[in-house]
Amino acid sequence: MLKAVKQLVHRMTNHLQLISGYLELEDYIKAMGKTRETIKEMHAVATSLNGLGRRGDDRAKGRGGRGSAWLQSCEPRRCERGHRE
Repeated sequence: MLKAVKQLVHRMTNHLQLISGYLELEDYIKAMGKTRETIKEMHAVATSLNGLGRRGDDRAKGRGGRGSAWLQSCEPRRCERGHRE
């Protein structure tokens, strides 16, 4: 799984470099096409990674039963709300 994530990061980096190159050449149509392709791929990867986070029991990892949806909700943690743990 880690190898797949590394490959994904490498691919996304390449996409960003291509987009940057297209923008420098003022080829906005290609830049927009590559941007859309990259966003679609990133959404698909985020969905699959979120699914992985929901499969296991978060309590086993010391997260107190909070699912990955909580991690992405930007809800402040208890210590950020003024409570001490």
